[in-house]
Amino acid sequence: MRKKILLLMVVLTIAINNLYFASNVYAAEMIFNDVDQKHWAAKEIQYLSQQNIIQGSPDGSFAPNDKLTRLQIALMVTRAKGYSVIDRPDPQLVDVKNEDAHFDIISAVMAEGVFDDVVKGQEFKPNAFVTREEMSSILSRAFELSGLSSVQFKDVTPNDWAYSSVQALVKNEIVFGFADGTFQPERFLTRAEFAVMMARLLDETYRVAPEPPKAQAPVEEPQLNKMYITVPIVKQNPELPNGCEITSLTAVLNYYGFSTNKMEMANNYLPKESFTYQNNKRYGPNPYKAYAGDPRLETGFFSYAPPIVAAAENFFVGRTTKYTATDVSGKEKEFFYEKINHNVPVVIWVTLDLSTPKVSSSWYFSDTKEYFKAPINLHAVVLVGYNELNNTVHVMNPLKGRVSHNAEKFFRSYKELGSQAMIVERNK
Repeated sequence: MRKKILLLMVVLTIAINNLYFASNVYAAEMIFNDVDQKHWAAKEIQYLSQQNIIQGSPDGSFAPNDKLTRLQIALMVTRAKGYSVIDRPDPQLVDVKNEDAHFDIISAVMAEGVFDDVVKGQEFKPNAFVTREEMSSILSRAFELSGLSSVQFKDVTPNDWAYSSVQALVKNEIVFGFADGTFQPERFLTRAEFAVMMARLLDETYRVAPEPPKAQAPVEEPQLNKMYITVPIVKQNPELPNGCEITSLTAVLNYYGFSTNKMEMANNYLPKESFTYQNNKRYGPNPYKAYAGDPRLETGFFSYAPPIVAAAENFFVGRTTKYTATDVSGKEKEFFYEKINHNVPVVIWVTLDLSTPKVSSSWYFSDTKEYFKAPINLHAVVLVGYNELNNTVHVMNPLKGRVSHNAEKFFRSYKELGSQAMIVERNK
């Protein structure tokens, strides 16, 4: 009996050790639950995680394709450089207050001159996403890099404001550009890209020259058959029970770093027209020209893409000339996927449940007296991602938050509603 017990203990010990070994092997393979050792930036992400420069989310993910904000980069540069955040002078920024949790971090990087080329005027714009050219300036200043490289990118000329910064990073083997000879200066920086660059800055062993360019394959990131961009969730309820369109636009503007909210957009910038009644007939706007009714009321209806484009344009007046709103109605799926690949979200009109449009309301146009039949299950969402491997699209739904749909059903609904869509993007 004693021998059996001893044998059982030995077997259990071996089993436990094997289980422990297997779990350790798995843990070594998985840095974060969305970054395994096969990821193109796995080693650099692991290195920076070990240095406590980057961190994942509470759910164990790293979100390597998410974009980085100015505040996030300020925090990581401060950690990497070991900047003191004590008793720094007030940077006198209108959007950074002394009581803000990030006041000390921003004060530190401003005092060090890291953001001198990026911050214009008195706004830091903590939530604005950082482009690759802005990143070049930030990192070259933070790490005091200089020099000119023999490499010349097709889309970065000596007349460009960030030319010397880009050249400094290339000269020091921090960036190598893409296989097509471009640098893509205005594309937003991803978390994975930043991890690679920061690792190269801190440890020269990561400054490995890329392999010879392969056809259609970028040096710094893999070819995409799926993509996801993080647009903030903005819910329309309870303030805008029928304001899905302007709420979706608000989320897009917030994504680009603009400080606004759905009520400001609905109250001040959305073209709206009320209904009137004459001889038992209801008269209202053409939804291609103005929002029908009031999105703040249960009796409000909807608008198509043009009034939402107009709302964005109205918002930009006096604020910026760097962004343009465009009606892209009628475009096909491939066009939208390409926009997503370039970090441009798309506001798209579909039905609430992707079912057939239901028409049970109508009115006469106030201007032309034309009779109009209106769908009652119309909904606008923000297309933020896709996955061609499983035929899925991802959206920011102003009623539900982040939602995924079958791509075929989604684009069928888009077409059944007249193929309405709009985008906001940075001017080239």
